[in-house]
Amino acid sequence: MPQRLSPAAPRPRRDFDFDSFSLIAQGHSAFQLMWAGVSLGVFDLLHRRPRLPLPKIAAALGLAAQPARVLVVGLTALGILIKKGPRFSNAPLADRILVSTAPRSAVPILGWQAHIVYPGLTDFVASLKRTPTSVSPASPARGKRFTKGSPPTPPWKKFSRPP
Repeated sequence: MPQRLSPAAPRPRRDFDFDSFSLIAQGHSAFQLMWAGVSLGVFDLLHRRPRLPLPKIAAALGLAAQPARVLVVGLTALGILIKKGPRFSNAPLADRILVSTAPRSAVPILGWQAHIVYPGLTDFVASLKRTPTSVSPASPARGKRFTKGSPPTPPWKKFSRPP
């Protein structure tokens, strides 16, 4: 019987193999598919109405047939959605963490990643080559002054839940 690891338990060391490479190289695409599903309401829809066929998903989301197919097939390939015959449902974990109203919803942290982390990473390589005090010409912080005592409202606040 395989040992189950808790989320806090250290994972066994894994060599850098082709599966590891694929996960890293394609991680951005997987994230963008998942975030599109969150943003467009795929997981909320399939939580309320599981086992929908693709045309009904497209209609409910207001998407044309081909973009809906790209999204749903991509989410299914990732295992986030489950297809049985012509119908799609959320995978059990998606129902627990990708539905916006779920008690343990990861949607706020995914929003932070999509809107705060990812844009900052577009400048990552160039930032490694600059001095620590320089600011990228394309940086959203360029030209803004933040004075002591009056910090701006952090953009991530819009993704946090009220206490």
